[in-house]
Amino acid sequence: MCAEHAGRGLACALHNQLLRNRSEQRATLLVEPENECAYTRYRKWG
Repeated sequence: MCAEHAGRGLACALHNQLLRNRSEQRATLLVEPENECAYTRYRKWG
């Protein structure tokens, strides 16, 4: 998510929408190792 849209819940909404209709119990999300912001959010969202 670009900085101008940060803090609006858009990344979480996009994440949830993409996974909403999946039948699998788990998903693997890939992120650049240095992107600590993404790691933090993914851990928070479960």
